[in-house]
Amino acid sequence: MKKFALVFAGLLLLGTYGCSSDESKKAAEETREAVEASQQAAAKAVDDAAEMTRDAASKTQEAAGEMMDNAAEMTKDSTSATQEATEGMRDHATEMTEDAASATRETAEDMHDQAAEMTEDAAAAAKAAEEAEEKAAEMNK
Repeated sequence: MKKFALVFAGLLLLGTYGCSSDESKKAAEETREAVEASQQAAAKAVDDAAEMTRDAASKTQEAAGEMMDNAAEMTKDSTSATQEATEGMRDHATEMTEDAASATRETAEDMHDQAAEMTEDAAAAAKAAEEAEEKAAEMNK
């Protein structure tokens, strides 16, 4: 755009001040060359911009693919960790249940043994009372 403005200004100056025909031809030729150079530069800039846009799109697509892969891997790792934690909790709960059942069994066995011992003691006491009653009855005779 700047070059077009310069070319236009150059032509305007030539027209305003006037030149000899040789100078005018030379200026016109230089103006034509400047216009061609400007057009070539503009076309190259468009081509470069298009190439840069393609490269950016390609890199963006690659980065998006990598991000999706990373997200999938993180999700997989998270799922695996959750499964491991669940299994650990299940194992721990099973162990605690088994420990509680064992403790209940042991307590029940101890209570059973104590009840049997108390029954034997009561039977022995009843027998002793019976014997004492018999001796008392014999003594009273």
